[in-house]
Amino acid sequence: MESPAQTPRAARGTTIARPSPTQRHGGRDWPSRARCRDSPVDAFYPPTGESRGLRRRREELAKQVCAECPVRRQCRDYALAADEPYGVWGGMTETERRRQIHRGRPGPE
Repeated sequence: MESPAQTPRAARGTTIARPSPTQRHGGRDWPSRARCRDSPVDAFYPPTGESRGLRRRREELAKQVCAECPVRRQCRDYALAADEPYGVWGGMTETERRRQIHRGRPGPE
């Protein structure tokens, strides 16, 4: 299954914005180097009707994948710049990204 960085569709049928060539860092396509590239998409996106407890557990597991990712910063920066509304990107949940955007600061290192 494709990763959040690779799949053209997200949970609930929304389209994931792909990074443009100008958003690629160092002339490389960072999604192809993402640690999540071989993970199931549903590990990073909430299914319809997910309980609060299951959501926290899923997000915790996704963040563990992100913590070991060599392109976590590029992924996070992309999600913040694109105002990505769904899923865990660069170790940040939807709620955490909304808070960061509201504060106008970069996310965790």
